[in-house]
Amino acid sequence: MTASFPADASFLLTPRYAPTQQLSAQLWASLPPQEAATRRRIDQALDWMLRLHYGQADREDGPYPNHPLRVALHVLEQFGRQDPDVIMAALLHDAVEDQAEKILALTAVSLPATNSQKQALAVLSNQFGVRVAQLVGYLTNPDFATLSAAARDNGRFPTPYTLYLDHIIHLYAQDGDAFLIKLADFWQNAGHLSRVADPQRQVHLRRKYGPVIGWIITTLPQLDDPAHPLFAHKERVVREFTAVYQRDYNQ
Repeated sequence: MTASFPADASFLLTPRYAPTQQLSAQLWASLPPQEAATRRRIDQALDWMLRLHYGQADREDGPYPNHPLRVALHVLEQFGRQDPDVIMAALLHDAVEDQAEKILALTAVSLPATNSQKQALAVLSNQFGVRVAQLVGYLTNPDFATLSAAARDNGRFPTPYTLYLDHIIHLYAQDGDAFLIKLADFWQNAGHLSRVADPQRQVHLRRKYGPVIGWIITTLPQLDDPAHPLFAHKERVVREFTAVYQRDYNQ
C-alpha cells in the first residue's frame, strides 16, 4: 500500500481548515520564545502532524489535525508545561499509532516486513530526538488483541475496556510527562461526550471512559510527588473530571 500525503500544509488556507489554522496560530502564541533550532524542530513537528493526519477521518470537533493541536494547547495552557520535547510529543502523539506508514514515506524509508510502528519511532527519534520518540512510544496504544490473547492463555478474560484502563494505569507509573499528555488527550476525548451524536457510540464511550475517569478521581488525590508535572494541577483535574463524570457518565 502506498502512503499519500500533501506536499506541504497549504491546505490550511482553505475554509475547511480555518479552525486548524487558528489553533496553529494559538499554539505559537502560547509558546515561550525559542532558540532558532528548537523553533525549527517544533515547526517541523507541527508540519509533519498536519500532513500525516490530513485526510484522516474527521472527529466530532472537525478535521483530525485539530485534535493534536488541542492536546498540545491543553498541555501548554492548562498544565503550563513548556518543554519543547513534550509539546512535540503532544503534537505527534497519534502519529505512530495511526500513520506509521506515512511517517516512513515522509523520509523515503521502505516499509519493512517487521513492525512498522517501531520503524516509525526510529524515524521520529532521528528527526526530533530520543525523548520525543520515547514519549510518543509510551502514548501509542499497545496491541490490545495480542494482550487479550496472552491474558486468555493465562486464564484471564479481560474486556477491551479493562485492557484500556490497564494501559492508562501503566502509563501513569511509567512516565509523568507521557501521562500528562495522555490526560490532555483523554480530556479531549472523554470530556466532551455531548459532541457524540450516535447514541450507541455514546454507550460504548461511557463503558470505555467511565472506569478511567473513576480511576483518575480516586488516584490523583494520592499524588504526593511535588516534582510530578501534574502535582500542582491535581485538585483542579479531579474537580473537572468529577463534574464530567457526574454530568455524562453517572448513568
